[in-house]
Parts: sequence; C-alpha cells; structure tokens
Amino acid sequence: MRDKASRLFSLLRRSVICWGLIGLFLGVLRSMPLAGQLLGGDLTTIDFPDVSITVLKGINNAEQIVGIYGGSDINPGGFLWYQGQFTTIEIPGTTTILEANGINDAGQIVGHYLDSTDSHGFLLSEGQVTTIDFPGAYGTWSNGINNAGQIVGNYYDGLAFRGFLMDRNQFTTLHFPGANATFPNGINAGGQIVGNYKVGKIGHAFLLEGGHFTTIEFPGADGTGLCGINDAGQIVGEYVTGGVLHGFLLDGGEFTTIDVPGADLTGATGINNNRQIVGFYSSGNEAHGFLLNN
Repeated sequence: MRDKASRLFSLLRRSVICWGLIGLFLGVLRSMPLAGQLLGGDLTTIDFPDVSITVLKGINNAEQIVGIYGGSDINPGGFLWYQGQFTTIEIPGTTTILEANGINDAGQIVGHYLDSTDSHGFLLSEGQVTTIDFPGAYGTWSNGINNAGQIVGNYYDGLAFRGFLMDRNQFTTLHFPGANATFPNGINAGGQIVGNYKVGKIGHAFLLEGGHFTTIEFPGADGTGLCGINDAGQIVGEYVTGGVLHGFLLDGGEFTTIDVPGADLTGATGINNNRQIVGFYSSGNEAHGFLLNN
C-alpha cells in the first residue's frame, strides 16, 4: 500500500478532488468495517479489470461514468464506463498519471495529466483533447464541468493552490477568503460550485453561489469535503470522524451518511439529476467503485 501511495500522493496532495482520497491512497485512515447506510438504494460495484484500485469520480444523466484506475504496479489512468464497457482515456505525451474527473451530458470529459514538465488540465470533447493551463501557473487541474461547458478546477501559483472557473476560455480565480488552498470540485447548470478549502491543516467544505462562499460542515465531523452537485442542488461529499472516511448526501439541508456495508471507508464523489451517486469504497488493500441508485 505504501509503494502505491508514494506514486499517487505527489499528485493527489495537490489536486485533491475530494480531500479524503489522500487518506485512501496513503493508508492513513483507520480500517474499520462500516455498518452501512445506502439511502434505501441498490448498489452496483464497478471495477476496472485486473487492477486493485478503482475510483468513480463523475456521472452524467445518461449514466456515463468517469474515474481512475491503478494498482501497486500500475500507474493511475482515466477511464469512461458506459453500459458495462470500459474505455481507457489516453493523451499522447503523458507520463505516469492521468485522471478523469467530470463528465457532462454532451459526453465532454475533464481531468488532468502529467507530462515531462508539470500537471495540466484537459478537456476531451468529440475525441479531441484541449489542454487547460491557467496562465502563469506551475500546475493546473480540471475537476468538474457542467452542460454549458463551464469548467472548475485549481492551479498552483507558487504560493497557494487557488481555484478557477473557465467560461468560454476566460479564467476567473476562485479563492476562499483567508484560506491557504481552495479546491473547486463540481459545478451545476445554475453555476453553483462546491469544493473544499484549507485554513492551516484543517479541511472545510464550501458552496459558492452568486459570488458568495458559504462554509458547509457535516455535524460533528473532523473535516468535510464537497465533491459534486446536481442541477437540483443535491450535493455529495465526504467527511472524516475518528479517522474514518464516510460519504454523504446533502439534500434540502439534511445530511445522510453513505457507507457501503462491510467496507473500511466510503467516499461519495458524483451525483446526476436522477440522484444516482458514484464513489468508491475500500476493503482491505483494494478500492472499488460503486454506482448507487436510490
């Protein structure tokens, strides 16, 4: 697990889509089988073939899913899953890591990759790849996309990790006041943006709407991250309490924990307008993707 983590951590510690993923790959979160709470829905496990780690990151309304695969001897890569079939996402010139993080109803996919110089965001649309680099930044990560083609992500300017919104190729910096790091993770059709930020070493979650940040905390948690939001404003994310990672759904101001029964930890990373939720769970030294219909 540590060999696997050492290769993944250099990227994940900077491009945390939902910050609990760091604990998954580093093995710093506690191993404690969860009793399980699935919102009364049906759960399907989705695993990329012949790897030990599968993490689902985003889902659109056609049930197309994007995610990450990897393992102890397999460099992380991105994929698209649709109707039971996996398609590997490849970008010429990448080195060791590629992540697919978000997908809209047009099938446009955003993520990031490493080449010989740094990390770059990308947009994959109709088979064509467009690199996304925030001007003057030392690294760029693209995390989410809505049906209008607006993209959110983060970049490193040499001093702090800041968020951005890219709309019609124009960048706007998004940074939580007083934070030392800001990670926007998802955006819906109404332009509502969710993510997480850090003040010191403590992680918090935010909703950005109409230019105003609102902090959102899971009650009693040691840390909270928001990962995805649909057009109805339903939000999925992760929280940690007692060193254990849990997923959750936030709907109408009410939090509901999402724990896969028997798993060591659970994360919820994406949600579509049909309230289908994707994420991952860990069991032993493996991580599995899941699709939850509820």
